[in-house]
Amino acid sequence: MTYFIPNPFLSLKKWILLGMALVVLAETAAGAADTVGVVDSQKILFQHPRFDEATRLLLFLSRSLEGTPEQIIGKETDSDTKSLISKSADLLKVFSDFDQSLSGEKDPAKRNEIAQARQLRLNQEEGRLMTPILQECRQALEIVMVSKKMTVILERNSVYLGGTDITDDVIRRLVSGKK
Repeated sequence: MTYFIPNPFLSLKKWILLGMALVVLAETAAGAADTVGVVDSQKILFQHPRFDEATRLLLFLSRSLEGTPEQIIGKETDSDTKSLISKSADLLKVFSDFDQSLSGEKDPAKRNEIAQARQLRLNQEEGRLMTPILQECRQALEIVMVSKKMTVILERNSVYLGGTDITDDVIRRLVSGKK
């Protein structure tokens, strides 16, 4: 006994096409699995070739500076710091002027205003020095991510299990200076 369905929902041809589409979709989804990379971003930043120089200058500028740039440079005993600050005489002048104004001011409100202006200038200088370093770290990370065919990069400390650590690859890229 055969049953005839007068108006089937899908014909046999449509069922076959739907089945093939599902197979293709399943294969595509299986092939599109994300490859996850993990990095220690702090380690990458600390290994950047110019990071030490930038932080050394920022730490120096955060100290109280007295005198002219030549006097400030002459007082420094560490040769690396001396070489670094001698390239930044204009910055030394700006910060020593802040400190001179601060030491000469008796009014607490004015002292606070000068101290805030000095801190704001230091923050601006930090941004000026660190922005290119952070951009270079990101570029190196993107290059390594593409070369390893990864689609997602996460901070290593936020991943419990899994992921491929590419921190050292990014550092090698930074240190080699390749763009």
